[in-house]
Amino acid sequence: MNNSDVEQADEIKEAMVDAEMSSSFSDMLEAENKKENLLSIILSDFLDGMNDLREAIYISIPSIGKRHSSEIEKLEKEIAKYEDSSGKIIFPVSDPHGASKMLSAIENYSRIAKSNALEVLERSLFVGLFGQYDVFIGSLLRALYSIKPELYKSISREISLSDLLEFESLMAVKNDLLDKEIDSFKRESYIEQFGMLEKKFALPLRKFEEWSEFVELGQRRNLMTHTGGIVSEQYIILCEREGYQFKERPIIGSKLGLGQPYFERSINLLSKVAFMLVHTLWRKIAPKQSEIANRSMNANIYDLLKIKNWALAAEFGRFALSQIFIANCREMDVRIRVVNTSIALSNLKKEKETFSLLEKFDWSACIREFKLADAVLRNDSKKACEIMVSIGKKGELIEQLSYHQWPLFYNFCDSKEFQDAYFSIYSIPYIEKSTQATIVGPIATQKIPPLKKRHAKKVAAIENLGVTDVVQSIPKRRKKIVAAI
Repeated sequence: MNNSDVEQADEIKEAMVDAEMSSSFSDMLEAENKKENLLSIILSDFLDGMNDLREAIYISIPSIGKRHSSEIEKLEKEIAKYEDSSGKIIFPVSDPHGASKMLSAIENYSRIAKSNALEVLERSLFVGLFGQYDVFIGSLLRALYSIKPELYKSISREISLSDLLEFESLMAVKNDLLDKEIDSFKRESYIEQFGMLEKKFALPLRKFEEWSEFVELGQRRNLMTHTGGIVSEQYIILCEREGYQFKERPIIGSKLGLGQPYFERSINLLSKVAFMLVHTLWRKIAPKQSEIANRSMNANIYDLLKIKNWALAAEFGRFALSQIFIANCREMDVRIRVVNTSIALSNLKKEKETFSLLEKFDWSACIREFKLADAVLRNDSKKACEIMVSIGKKGELIEQLSYHQWPLFYNFCDSKEFQDAYFSIYSIPYIEKSTQATIVGPIATQKIPPLKKRHAKKVAAIENLGVTDVVQSIPKRRKKIVAAI
């Protein structure tokens, strides 16, 4: 091997070492980045899970209700073949096959009329909400210990020497103890869990307006799980002890239902509790990650606007605009939060609250996009259109696609003033396909498909998630048919 070969070999070794160090450093950065975003990921996964359950509720229960109604209609027609002019059922003695079909129709009618399928499914989906929450709370605790390892010192558990010797490393011991700690925590009631979190993090976590309502949800979950919804004395005592005020105090032994409004409120409240817990504890244990936490908070609100969950977006926004969360927040992030919260309030027709929130800030010295948002939310169409034209084809935050996607324009885009301003900027009608220049980046060659009117109302929720409709669809004749069996 000559000198050049040696030099070349040395260079290769150096390159390999550099590559290994670079790879190791890259892995470290990726791990650190993942840790910084861990709480954001956990919260987003939970909120997505809540939306999945909402979708499951609105699809499955009405579907079963419609199926039952359809079957009942077919059975009524079959049974009607064996009725006389007075509506009395005549048993076809001379036709065994016909008699068999009649009896089968009556039995199936009775089975559907007495079916509890909707109630069972409704109850199961409700309990499923809390299954999702329990998974979330376990993941949240594990993430908090990962971000702040000093928390391991607060675990007070005994371990025998023989058990200790079974572990391969100290980390394995810590993980095992944490598993047991989380397991033990999840077995406690939600009231006790919040008390334990308050003690561990020295924060008043139960001091929020909906605390007593959250307790009632948890207690009703227990009833649905263990008694099928039958009211117990403990349910009433615990709810009232935590400040819950019943509209009508239930009677012990009576049966509680659920229904669409209660289901919807349960999903929103569990989502809000998770949102408040994550962002409160995040800032407590990792204050240096406040900028990441603030961006995550804004993203949570915006995601709700995109699916038009105005009520929950408004609740998130009100909480996110508390002084503790905006004290060390960049002005840009605060204003984005204000605008998005105002969008939610505006769509809830809370005009007074919307204007009151906007008036707390001076928008005159802001970039034009914020001035545009202020004008749109104040219903000042003329000013909004003037700002649109002054921004032109692309501003600091807005480009053509923004007018099709930003929830700020969901209602404004239907107005003639907006569409005229849009045409004057881009030289194409708003509702027709946009130019290729609309989208920038790796998908710039794709075209936006023709856009239809964006505001078709969702199918109205079936009252009581379909249960009431199905019961009402069974005519009074049912009593006579069931009695005939």
